[in-house]
Amino acid sequence: MIWGTAYTVFDVAMFAVTFLSLSVLVNPAILMVGYGVAGLATIVVFTPGGTGVYETIMIIFLSMAG
Repeated sequence: MIWGTAYTVFDVAMFAVTFLSLSVLVNPAILMVGYGVAGLATIVVFTPGGTGVYETIMIIFLSMAG
């Protein structure tokens, strides 16, 4: 449980650092919600291993969030 939480926090932090390196300020809450939505979407897909679904959902969600 602790390692799963740490993994998620560091994964979201990686997105935040990536946006900061591009000089784009993003609300961390939006990143967390987008990460969760993309994670849930990979559960219900029919492609092997959720190929491409996670990335597509993240792109759509982050572009809609601004």
